[in-house]
Amino acid sequence: MRLITLYVPEPYLQALDDIVKKGRCPHRAEAIRLAVRDLLRKEGCLPKAEIVAESAEGLALAMRTDEMRETEH
Repeated sequence: MRLITLYVPEPYLQALDDIVKKGRCPHRAEAIRLAVRDLLRKEGCLPKAEIVAESAEGLALAMRTDEMRETEH
């Protein structure tokens, strides 16, 4: 992965923080990655190999997120 910097409106940050608080993503960065991925998929811009590799990473992340939720309760 590569680091990028972007500016977003305050309401977007608040919405991202709400998603994180609800436990749907572990942090803002992951929520943004998912949104970018979904846009690229919708536009047909991701090669098949990228989708497969990303799916494996997403599965691993989902498993870690579920583990985090279990330890919180």
